[in-house]
Amino acid sequence: GIEAEDTAVTLLESLAKVQNTERQISNAITEAVQHVTRSDNPGLLKVVEELKKNKNELVREVGIQLEGFSKSALGGLLFSDGKSQSISLDKQVNIIQIQNLDLPKSEVDPKTYNRSQHLSVCTMIPLAKFTTKFLRNEVKGTLKLAIFEEAWALENTAQGTALIKEMLRTGRSLNCGCGIVTQSAKDYNEQDVKEQVGVRFAFRAEDPRE
Repeated sequence: GIEAEDTAVTLLESLAKVQNTERQISNAITEAVQHVTRSDNPGLLKVVEELKKNKNELVREVGIQLEGFSKSALGGLLFSDGKSQSISLDKQVNIIQIQNLDLPKSEVDPKTYNRSQHLSVCTMIPLAKFTTKFLRNEVKGTLKLAIFEEAWALENTAQGTALIKEMLRTGRSLNCGCGIVTQSAKDYNEQDVKEQVGVRFAFRAEDPRE
């Protein structure tokens, strides 16, 4: 639906580093996404093919650039031909595990990201969207729980930080809980986060500040 289209457009624009002034490219990506999502077995590889066939040379170059991302290890998770099995909101338990994300520190200027860091950060966009969708899934009387393992890595990205803070602040109204698992309590030493955490478990903490 519309949420899927919006997420796809956001992801592709982020990967291609489309600026606000580049209306032609942004419009072309949106049109390609809408065209593909309304066909059978939609997938982002089909969007790339649509962009590569565009009459505008700049749009075609973006398509080629995105095709390059799709051939990387992480890109294989993001770009599909529409035939792969997708994650289902109907399942009681969903475990999403991605190894080797090269997530930069939050204070690092995005303009200095290398290719691996840029792709890793963009991978957080659909992950955050799926988690939000799962927790907002309206099933009357059903408690939902999101557990973020190695949460310090998520905190290194704007998307991960926003996701965890949203879950902490809105969880009660959505009838869902948020579990944060990290190596050190100091990772979450910000006041606005600490105040939202109701229960804490700490094991073998040797630092008095923790």
